[in-house]
Amino acid sequence: MKIFSFVIQSYVFKRFVPFTIVFLLLVFGTNKLFDILWKPSVSIPLMDINNVYKPPRQYDNYKRLNVLLTTENKLAIEGNKRFRILGNQKGFDYYDTTNVKFPDQTYDITNTIFLEFEFSEVKDSVTLVISKSQEASIYWKQIFLSTVIIEKLNKFSEDPEKFRINENTLVEPALLSNNDTLIAKTLDYFETNKNKLSLGDCGVNSETFRDICIKFNLPCRIIGLQGGDADQAGFDNNIGYPQHAICEIYSSKHNKWYVIDPSYGLRFKNPGSDDYLNAIEVTNMFFFQREKFIIQDSVLSTKRTTLGKDYFKYYENIFFRENHNLTYIGRKFMQIFFNKFYYNAYHYTNLLMTWKNGYYYIGTKSFVFFLITVLYFNTVLLVITRRLFKAKKPKDN
Repeated sequence: MKIFSFVIQSYVFKRFVPFTIVFLLLVFGTNKLFDILWKPSVSIPLMDINNVYKPPRQYDNYKRLNVLLTTENKLAIEGNKRFRILGNQKGFDYYDTTNVKFPDQTYDITNTIFLEFEFSEVKDSVTLVISKSQEASIYWKQIFLSTVIIEKLNKFSEDPEKFRINENTLVEPALLSNNDTLIAKTLDYFETNKNKLSLGDCGVNSETFRDICIKFNLPCRIIGLQGGDADQAGFDNNIGYPQHAICEIYSSKHNKWYVIDPSYGLRFKNPGSDDYLNAIEVTNMFFFQREKFIIQDSVLSTKRTTLGKDYFKYYENIFFRENHNLTYIGRKFMQIFFNKFYYNAYHYTNLLMTWKNGYYYIGTKSFVFFLITVLYFNTVLLVITRRLFKAKKPKDN
């Protein structure tokens, strides 16, 4: 108790408490002020469309590899399906290694590794080219061609069971190749019962359509479209059409997600093509003439857009919400300190504004917090140092 009392009554502690209170007030005050000044909400800029256009897990029957150079001349391969390397005379497994050749007399050398996956009728291959550099001991190694998706380079999966395909999680083989029957049943149910579904704005319509898809076990998700750089909803003559909600469903026949708009009853494709378009494909087509290259396939009898075939031109921004779940502590931390950052929303646009980029928001705000923290610790250190220099040397008895 004496030590505790001594600490409480000490000079440093009496200075430390006020500084700490000021520090906390400054952090939370700056946090609020920063979010007021940084007006729009921010999200993750979508740089790799594979992050949002991968097949749903129950339809993901694609062959993938992780490739890793374990030693100077040995290549290790991890497959999400059982495979074997041709010429190794081994049985099917999820992991195997093979030797690769380095150039000696020539500038570079091509290594082609042939693979055979279990229950597959076709052979696959990976082409690895190794080239000399100007340094005798350094070589450039690059995969130039692969008939299999290379998931990771020079890294294996942390949990092999998550990387491997579990046949029990896949839908039945007929739906793996063509689930158009599910799509037709969903559209037919929506069309037949639309007068009973209490349809309203685009958000309600998209949620209703998604719920019907869930009943028919059809992969469906809601994506958001936003025009200009507006945060407010509704129509604004100075901004364009700020917000609209549509759906994307997954077709195993086309091996892709594509748009269905329940509000306008539309999906989109190119003339002469049976391949329907996803939201990014529509928005990336020619801006001024693309209306001529888009066919509206009217799949539902809801209302009709008065904006022509190319109503996507009003929506430069596309938002995909992913199921990235943080822990309770993580969610609370983000909610308190980075409240405007949507950590589970990818943002795709050809006109990315700096203040819409979540990485700039987090980076700038973290730097401000860092400066405040450095100022706090330097102030505390200065007080302690000054106290030490002012301390009197005890007299000798």
